[in-house]
Amino acid sequence: MKRALLLLVLFANSACGYERLQGPTELLFYDKEKAFNGYTLFGVGSRSYLLDMEGRVVHTWPIGTNPHLLDNGNILDASKDDPSGFEGFKEVDWNGNTVWQYTEKRED
Repeated sequence: MKRALLLLVLFANSACGYERLQGPTELLFYDKEKAFNGYTLFGVGSRSYLLDMEGRVVHTWPIGTNPHLLDNGNILDASKDDPSGFEGFKEVDWNGNTVWQYTEKRED
């Protein structure tokens, strides 16, 4: 019985976490007349997120160290999350497909 209850609690918590990612992401208030209209791009946990002015997730990409939005709409980022283990760069398109990548071959 205790195991079933524990599993139910864990499942409920993960469902709430999923719901939170689908809704606003910590945005409580902004003054539309004073704020610059646009999007926010940031990377965390091997993913890049694009948020709108309401804090909603507009899109994600499968890389997320320090993403840069290019003029063509692609994302350029380091190809590995660990800053001390730099391996190179990767460019991905809107769908997450690798368009270009550079692999660092020099030691140290």
